[in-house]
Amino acid sequence: MFVNCRRVLRPRLYPPSLQRPFRSLLYVGRAAAQPVRALSTSTGVNSASGSGGVPALIDLNRGHPKTEMIIADSLRPFLSAGNTSVPGTVQTTNAMRLAVTNFLRSMYGEPHFDFDRVRLVQSGARDAFELLIREFTKPNDAVVCDEYTYFHCMQLFARYSLQPIPVRSGATDSSFDLKWLDATLQQLSAAKTRVPLAYVMPSFSNPTSLSLDASARRALIGLGTKYRFGIVADEIFHHLRFSGKPDPSITHPVLFPQTSPPPAPAPKSSAANSDATVPFVLSISSLSKTIAAEFGRDWTLGWCVHGPTNSVAVTQRLDRALNSSLPAGAAGKPIPAVSDTPPIHNPALLQAFESGAVNDQVRTLCSVLGHRAAVFTEAFRAEVARLPASSPAAKGLTITPVDGGYFSWIQLPPGMTDTQVVPVAESRFGVRVAPGSKSYSGPVRPLASNYVRICFAIYSDAELIAGAKRLVAAVQACCVA
Repeated sequence: MFVNCRRVLRPRLYPPSLQRPFRSLLYVGRAAAQPVRALSTSTGVNSASGSGGVPALIDLNRGHPKTEMIIADSLRPFLSAGNTSVPGTVQTTNAMRLAVTNFLRSMYGEPHFDFDRVRLVQSGARDAFELLIREFTKPNDAVVCDEYTYFHCMQLFARYSLQPIPVRSGATDSSFDLKWLDATLQQLSAAKTRVPLAYVMPSFSNPTSLSLDASARRALIGLGTKYRFGIVADEIFHHLRFSGKPDPSITHPVLFPQTSPPPAPAPKSSAANSDATVPFVLSISSLSKTIAAEFGRDWTLGWCVHGPTNSVAVTQRLDRALNSSLPAGAAGKPIPAVSDTPPIHNPALLQAFESGAVNDQVRTLCSVLGHRAAVFTEAFRAEVARLPASSPAAKGLTITPVDGGYFSWIQLPPGMTDTQVVPVAESRFGVRVAPGSKSYSGPVRPLASNYVRICFAIYSDAELIAGAKRLVAAVQACCVA
């Protein structure tokens, strides 16, 4: 039964502080009112002791880039130019679309990226996914997702009374139990439970940093066609691979059958999914993990790419959904869409794309992130190796190697939970980490809270080494408590 493979979530409301106005997602973001901040090389972390003898906090929980992050030399002049945004036109919007298309082609070495399938999105993947939820789902629908998924999506599932279908993957490998998913979808179809959407982060996912290989991506697309659900792929970290060529984007034609006409509508009597559910593939990404949003709203550009087999009708429906609005403000009054209004245009960002500076930024960032991931991993393992052999942490505390993205996934010793470690790590040892259970979408089980996530993207080598030592010490303290 479906009830045995999911967790029932209580609906929760967003507080007014989290409700903000939205504009049309299909355009470049509106410029920030303040000028760009001066670039700094400081990490913003005080190494001195805090109050009560606790070391100054190293926040390895934060996953948002800051203005202090590494910036490629070729990009600095564009960021330092200040607020250069001007009223946009259809021509400037198409120029930016072409620049993003060329960026995707050059970064991935994949000429399949087609101008006609690329759209600009003003906000992040989370907001775009919420608009798609509003368009395609109904209360009590089921949504396919990773067992450990982006924690904001858990909030969306609760807000819209959706039930997650948690696809289990290995905690330390990139396996994805698609055989289980196929069997589960068959049961749901027989029970007439609608499954209109799947949300996946196929490359360097948050929180695990694991990726789906090409065969898993192809199989997931096949299940989407078979059971007629849309796949929303959050590829925010796809281009942040430390070395080598990235895995193919989920919209790459190589993942689709060579001859794949849009599937015919299923007979209404065969499954609940015949009730206005449609198969599609949509990739969403942005610059939010590449250039800090603190540089201004006019630098928070994103994009989406339609799958090659999306029908014209589905493409138009997706575009309309992404061009709608989300409620904002305590009164819940919607912000009207601005599809008929020219977007604000940032010439500096367009020039940064066309000059290759954004490509330079990605390459520079990947090099630095790869180094920082290695520094933290080596320091963490070295610290674990120093523990007494009799300590449970000596063998049970492990870290998963990563090839890209921002995060490392750490498994705690058997029987230890994140609710034990996280408060001790922060209050006694001055290091903040994210509890793995915060991102868990599956049924309650013992291992659900046996992990923590850290972000290595922001700090210097010395701070990462100190953070690794503090975290291992906190786990050891929990072992002997």
